[in-house]
Amino acid sequence: MIEKTIPVASVGTGITLIYSVTPGRTATIKQLIFTNSANAARTVHIFDSSSATTGVNKISRVIIGANQTFVPNEIINKKVELGYITAYCNEGTEVTCEGWIVEE
Repeated sequence: MIEKTIPVASVGTGITLIYSVTPGRTATIKQLIFTNSANAARTVHIFDSSSATTGVNKISRVIIGANQTFVPNEIINKKVELGYITAYCNEGTEVTCEGWIVEE
C-alpha cells in the first residue's frame, strides 16, 4: 500500500480530474478536503470514473458553505476501482479539492 497526496485541484463546471490512480491498481480515499471561496454555498459531485472526462459511479455529493473549508466524513475509505476521481460543481469554479489516497 502506498499513501499519496492528492494535490490541490480546482473543480470546474464540467467534469474535472481530481486524481489518476496508477494503472493496474485500485485505491481507497483516505480524505478529501474541499474549499469554497465563493460568497454562496456550492454543491460538488464526486465520481469514480473510467476516464478523466466522465462521471461514472457517484462517490458522493457534498455541499460546502460560503467561504468555508469542508472535510466530509462520508468519503473516507471509499474505493476507487475505475482509475480516476472526477468531480464537478454546476454553480461555479470557486471550489478546490485536495486530500490523501492509498493505492493498493
